[in-house]
Amino acid sequence: MGLYARSGMWIGPSAPVLVSMGLLAVELYSRASRAGRLTAALKRYAGVDSLDAVGMGAQAGAHDMAVMFVDLRGWTAASYDMEPEAAAGLVNVYLSAVADAVAEHGGRVERFPGDAVLAVFEGRGPEDLSCSLRAARAARGAVRAVAEGQSIALGVGIGIAYGRVARVELGGAERSDLTVIGTAVNIAKALEDAAAEDQVLVGVPADWARGLPGVLVPWSGRIAKIQPGTVQVFETM
Repeated sequence: MGLYARSGMWIGPSAPVLVSMGLLAVELYSRASRAGRLTAALKRYAGVDSLDAVGMGAQAGAHDMAVMFVDLRGWTAASYDMEPEAAAGLVNVYLSAVADAVAEHGGRVERFPGDAVLAVFEGRGPEDLSCSLRAARAARGAVRAVAEGQSIALGVGIGIAYGRVARVELGGAERSDLTVIGTAVNIAKALEDAAAEDQVLVGVPADWARGLPGVLVPWSGRIAKIQPGTVQVFETM
């Protein structure tokens, strides 16, 4: 069908019009493709679906959440003589298993600091702590399962804490990152550092332990980085 009429006859579009329409279609397709790639990149690297979500995260302020650090035990020594590409491929197998366990139990991976995972559980109140404990047990089991099929078998050390945490932008004008900061983050990291291989340590007020899932056993170790009386440390079986 033509696009306009002249002297009672329908006239088809001219060659320049067709070219313009074609160029417009190409441009629209290109923009859609770029938008799709941007959305995919944001979801993959920032854990959000839009630039607006990044902005909201940076301005979200402080609120209560559970923080979990998971570190691969034995990785530094095991990867010492490996080629970088091979090392990256192997560590990603383990980190992917941990990330899947976090997502399965309602958490979000904030970042991968080296051979570790920093994850948070938020938006559900104290139930976030229960979710993080389930995720920790699942991550420990997932890493054990991965280790059975790998030439280099690794374990994990896990630390969990709950408290007021802020998601903030850290860095300079040219390069910055969104991350979480707060006492609970510091406690979770200190607990992960102190945990033995395949051990999960959680720092909470003593009266909270009774309402958490699974078996929690008081841990008798001492951690210099945690002020006495701040939390009681338990080991989850």
